[in-house]
This record gives sequence, structure tokens and C-alpha cells, in this order.
Amino acid sequence: MLCDLCFRMLRRQDGRIWKGTWDLHFKHHNNIRNLQESAAMHCGICRVLWSDLKDKLDKDGIDLNNMGTLSPVPRSEIFSVTASLSILNHPLSTEDEDMELYRLDFKLRFENIRSQRTFVLRKTSTQDPPFRTPLADSTSSDEVLQLVIQWISDCKCVSKPPSWYPRRLLDLKKLKTQDFFDLRKLASTGQKDRKEMEKERVFVVERESANDWSEGKPKHGNQRYVTLSHCWGPEELRPITLTPENIHDFTMNGITLADLPKTFRDAIEFAARLEGVGYIWIDSLCIMQGNSQESRKDWLAESAVMGRVYRESYLNISATAARDSTMGLFFPREAQLLLEDEIALNIDGIPGAHQRPSRSHSWHDKARRVLHPKTAAHSGNDENSAIVKIIQSVLRFSAFPFNLAYSYVQAVLYDPKRPPSPQPELSPVGQEPHPMDVSISNLRDNESSNRNLRRCIILDVSLWKDLVDEAPVNKRGWVLQERLLAPRVLHFCGASDGTSGQVAWECTECNAAEGYPSGVPNFQLTSDGTLFESRTLKGLGEHDGKRLREMRLKGFPDPVPHLRPQIYAFELWRRMVEVYSRTAISQSEDKLIALSGIARLMSAKIGSNDKHPARYCAGLWRPLLESQLLWKTEPVFQEGRNVDLQGDFYHETTRPRQYRAPSFSWASIDTENGNGIVYGEVTDTDLLIKVEDVQVTLGSDNEYGLVKDGKLVLWGHLRRVELIRKDRGRFGWHTLDRGDGLDAEEHTNVYLDCPGRDVPGREFRSILGHDAEIFVLPAAKTEGRQGNEDSKYLTCLLLQKVDTRSEDDGDAVFRRIGLTKLSSWADKYARAHILDVHQRDIAMPCNDYDKKAGHKIVIV
Repeated sequence: MLCDLCFRMLRRQDGRIWKGTWDLHFKHHNNIRNLQESAAMHCGICRVLWSDLKDKLDKDGIDLNNMGTLSPVPRSEIFSVTASLSILNHPLSTEDEDMELYRLDFKLRFENIRSQRTFVLRKTSTQDPPFRTPLADSTSSDEVLQLVIQWISDCKCVSKPPSWYPRRLLDLKKLKTQDFFDLRKLASTGQKDRKEMEKERVFVVERESANDWSEGKPKHGNQRYVTLSHCWGPEELRPITLTPENIHDFTMNGITLADLPKTFRDAIEFAARLEGVGYIWIDSLCIMQGNSQESRKDWLAESAVMGRVYRESYLNISATAARDSTMGLFFPREAQLLLEDEIALNIDGIPGAHQRPSRSHSWHDKARRVLHPKTAAHSGNDENSAIVKIIQSVLRFSAFPFNLAYSYVQAVLYDPKRPPSPQPELSPVGQEPHPMDVSISNLRDNESSNRNLRRCIILDVSLWKDLVDEAPVNKRGWVLQERLLAPRVLHFCGASDGTSGQVAWECTECNAAEGYPSGVPNFQLTSDGTLFESRTLKGLGEHDGKRLREMRLKGFPDPVPHLRPQIYAFELWRRMVEVYSRTAISQSEDKLIALSGIARLMSAKIGSNDKHPARYCAGLWRPLLESQLLWKTEPVFQEGRNVDLQGDFYHETTRPRQYRAPSFSWASIDTENGNGIVYGEVTDTDLLIKVEDVQVTLGSDNEYGLVKDGKLVLWGHLRRVELIRKDRGRFGWHTLDRGDGLDAEEHTNVYLDCPGRDVPGREFRSILGHDAEIFVLPAAKTEGRQGNEDSKYLTCLLLQKVDTRSEDDGDAVFRRIGLTKLSSWADKYARAHILDVHQRDIAMPCNDYDKKAGHKIVIV
């Protein structure tokens, strides 16, 4: 449903304002309380806007009850919501002549908070699937189960039992009996105490020693297994785990459901209700945990095959909304909030809008002539005229509030699927017209003809991001691998407000949710406001990589067409790293292990094939390695608390205290509290450095896992610089001893990897000052348009010289501390002359020097 304000804006174009262009712009709520009240009344648009604002208010610690203390500026001047409406030029709308898409953008401003939200309005079609009306008040219901079973039936991603099984599983045999199902049903209706049901046991079974298994496979009919993704939570809420001390007890005597945390119980009970599923794999109960040598050995062995555990599973059950194991899978909800919102959109004046007449236009014209009061009187249609008078009388003298009565008129009288309702009779001369008469009259006067009305479904572009991508479990680093490699994922979503529980489905074929059971719209909004059709995160095919590249190039020609199809695989890897870098790992040393299953899969895609996989180098790949070294992390910008204050840049990255990866790898820092990693633009053109060798020493037998040490040997042109601190959290640099022209120019486009540790010099000496031994290494010309040299940046690595570790490394050993970019407009002189040969070049610290290739150095 929509509130009165949203309905009027979209149907009547109320609140339209002029902004100097022909685009349609509107004023929306001008009071934060009104927005909050409309959201509380479940307006589909305002609820989304308010939720977005509330999250930002909570993050900034702003209490609405104390708004008066925030700023001397009146509230009306620091809160506003505006909207713009335009046609969405999308491949779907050009391929299907009946497809019409419109874009509705909102901009919200409150104090120093800025928020943007986008909706897509899609014209309904006779080809649309039938509406589904959810009724259940919890995701634990049989209604939800039946929808899940339907999704499983429709999905073609799994067609046969697994060809391989994990070493350990939890056996659900005791829960697959009719007695247990009957007991569960009685417990769910309150006729039995749940404690009776929770006395049942599940058993840990080992593939090689289970009695009812043969040749590594179960003998009985329920041969499928499911997996569970979940958040462990804080130490005090950590779930029960498998250890060397209890494994015998868990295999011989089992574990009672009552001894398991709620998330585990819910997942086990749900899995037992799925046909053909006899087992569930839960990490903490199927891999030994703890610090003992036996546990560590088991963990390293099992973590190396974890990718296959998920790839072979029948279904991955995800406790998506649960922050810890005590919250469970299931959440309550208000079922009516899952219904789709519809509107008869007025497209009059939208630039480029399709002006095709409705197929039912002639019928509407006929109906309009019949039901218009004036024509009705002449036509002798007394029955219609009487109906009009009755409706007007009911509304005129109704005890309901005016706005509710008006909403009734909107919903009933002006539904374009019905004949248009008549205009009211004029009030007698000398009498004031009734407000309802005026409002209806204005509605008919201001509203365009039905040729400009389109019945549309309102789609929230950020629905999947809010429901799934940014849910608690998907902020956990391990889960990205689980989510990507499992053939399909069932998300149990919800929120603490008790209104928004629902399940969502994710597989390589589609994403779906209870609100969109036939498929969630696949639109995605980029940081620059571009709206495009997105593939699912689980799309790992060549066509998925191709689509990602096309979206990033934005219509410009590909600068490296000769790298196809390998470049498409790099696009997939780039997306994985950038998503993964925004997730958290509770055990720092797991950073690379938690991605090892994905890396193993991608090695064949980036290399020639399974027999000739690409060589993995601590999160990077040996093919085209030079360009991959140019990853960066951007600081977080926060505006000042008051509207008249400037904001600051904050560097939220950290380095692990123990060695995890060489400094040239993005895996050497943690960025989940910031903006994550931006992967280097993979290319073999415009490069100014050359990698001679790269060495990575592994910490286990898993070539995609733990790293003990690493270094690379490369050639490039070193330039000594001084790094300086600027105001507002920024940094800059200038060259040293290169002559007045270069040394005098300051450069501020700097991306430091981890200034929180590098500036104070906690691990190495400080990176600031004349004696910090900081160098720039021009590496590539990047990010520009093909054929336009001036549009490209000269991208340079920022390095600090460190002590020599061994004779093999020589005297020129460096660590990476960041990245800097020189532009043709802000750094014109340096960009043109920093590569000029200088008499001091030969004196730079290096293991070898060549005037053309530059300095040979080692980065660790």
C-alpha cells in the first residue's frame, strides 16, 4: 500500500517542482515526523526511505527525541525529501515492445545525513505470474515450507545425489520418522511441550566408519545432505563444538536437540522435513575445533576441501538474519507487508516516455461517456447516476477521516482496470463546495487522460541488498565462499522489528523472495547512480564475467579485447575480492583460507583449464600480475556533525598483528570497517613495471590457503619522495632531489593502505618525514579512455625501504604502503617529467639498474 502523499505524487503529479530541466521533479515529505508516520502505516515507499534514514541516524548516534539540540538551523531547512521520475532505458524495454520501465529516485537530506534510494516502476502485463497472498505470521510455517519445496522443484541446479561426501555429517535418521513429525506438529500448536521433542538425538557419522554406509556413501534412501551458514557470535555465545575429547560420545551416543543452540535446532528440524535429505553438515560439529595439535591438523585438512562440501550439497540453509547462534532461523512477520505495491502511474511529461495507447483505451472512452454525470443524464442511465450519488453521499457524511475516504476514492473509483468514476455534481449556487467535491474535481482536472496512465508494480532496487547482501551472516568472510559455491541457498531473513521475516532463494538461475516468489528484479544501482541489469552473485560463467565487464566499461570499447575470455574470469575474481574485502574474519589468519575454495575454482577459469590452472599468489594471480598490484583502499568520508562544518576522511583499515600475506597483496590488510578493496584494473598495456619473479611460501598443503612468507622481484623506476600529512585526514607527497620543478609540486591523490599503523610507526618506522625512505614507483597509465592519453592517470606504488632479510633479497627490499595517482590536470608537470632520467637514479637503492628498465627491487 501507499500513503496519500506517494499516491498523489505518482498518480496526479502533486508536488511537482521546476528544476530548470524537463525532467519530472517532486517535493515529498518536508517533515521527518510525517515520513516516520507514513512508514508506520506501512507505505511501501516511505517505509524504505525511513528505514534507510533510521539506520544512518542510529549509526551517527542521533536521537530524534533530542533533535532540537543538534543544530541552530530550523528543522524545515535541514530536512527534505525530493523525487525525480524518468523513463528507464533498459534492454528489456527495447526487446519487448510491451515492456515499460520507469525510474523513481529519492534524495533525502537531514542535518549532515544524505540518503538516496531508487525504485523501478514496471508496467504490469498479462504475462505476469499470478499474485501470491502470504498469510502465515512466521517463517517456520508450513506455508513457507511449501514455497521452498516449490522453489526446489523448479530449480535445475541439482539433479542427482552427491558424488562425494564430507568426512563427517550429522545423521537426521531419528528425526525422519512419522512419530517425530507428529510430535513436532503438536508442539508447534501448543498441544505438546517442545521439551519432549528436543529430547531426540542427532549423531555425528564418519564417512569411513559408519555402519550403514558403503564405499563412502549411505546405503539408505535419504542420501542428500544440506549445509548450514551461520554466525558464531561473541565468545560467550559460541555454539557447542566437536573436539577430540567429545567426538566418541557424539558418534556413539549422539547429541540431544536441547543441547544445541536455537539456530542449529531450527536448521536440523527444517532439514529433516525436506524429502530425500538424511544429513546436515554444520562446521562446528563436523570439523574439530580447539587449539590442540589434533584439532589443528583436522581443521587444516577439512578446510582445504570445504569448497567441495558446499558444491556437492543439496541446499545451503542460511541463518541470514541471525547475528549469533541463539537467534534461530525463523522470524515473525506481518504477512501483508510481503504484498507487491501497485500504482496507476501518470507518465504525462516524462521525457521519452512511450505514448502508446492502451489496448483498452476505447473501452475506457466508452465507459467515461457512460459514467460522466452530464452525459449520464442525457443518456438516461439513471442506474449509473444513482450509484454516483450514493457513493458521494456516503463519503460526504461518513464518520471516517477525510484522507481515508479520499484514499477509498483513489483505490476504487480511479482504478484504470475499472470504468473511470464520475465527477461530482456541482454544489448549489451560493454554497461552499464540500472538500470531497473539490478534491475529486481537482483530481480529474489535474490528471491526464488515461492514455498517460500505466498500471505499474513498484520495485525496490535495493531490496536484495537489504534483505540478503547486507544481512548479518553475509558480513562474515567465510560465508561468501559458502554462498557462492553451494548450488543454491535458502536465506531465512528478518529483522528485530518483528514485521519483516521472509525467506529468499538464491541459485545460479534466479533470485527470489516471498514478496517476489517468481524472481526478484535483477536491477542494481552503481555508486555513480547508473542502473543496470545485474546477474546474481552466484553467476560464475564466462557470460557473467562478460556482463560485469560491459557494465564497468559503460559503453566504451574494451582496451584489451585480445585478453578475452581470460579477462572475463578476472572480472569475476575482481568482484569476489571486492565483496569479500568488506566482510569480517574472526580469526585473522583465516583470511586466505576462507577464500581458498573460490580461488581453487577460479584457478581453472583464469588459467587454460583444470589441467593448467593459473598460479595463485596470496590473493593475486601470476598471469598479468603487474596490473593486479595496483589495488587500493579508499578512506571513508564523513561530513561534519553540523551543516556548516566540513567533513573529514577516516582510514578504517588495519593490519593483522601476525604475518598473513606479503604487503603487495590486498590480503595483508583488513578493510571490513571501511570501503573495502578496489581491485587493480587487469591489463597488459600501458605498464611501466615488470615482475621478474614471485615467490610464496605456504603454511600448509593447501596451495590456496595459509601463507608464511612471500616476495616479488620487479623492475621499475624508483623516485624518492617525502610523505606529508594534510588536514581533514588527507595525505600528500612531493619528490626529493629531482629539481625545483618537480620537488615544488605537491600531490594529494593518495590512497594509503593502513595509516593507522604506518603513520605512528608501530611495526616499522613512521612513513612521514624526510628520513622515512619513501619512494614512488610509476607503474601504469590507468582508468582513461582508449586513445585519449590525457584522460589517463599515472598510477604509482608507494613503497618504504625496509631492512634486508637475507642475502638473497639483496639491499633493495621494500614494503608497499599505498598507491598514488597523477592526473594531467592537477599534477601536470610531475606526470610529464617524473619518468625523466636523472643523474641521481643510479644512486637509488636497488639490486641492479638499467636506464630503460629502471631499478631491480624486492617487495615483501
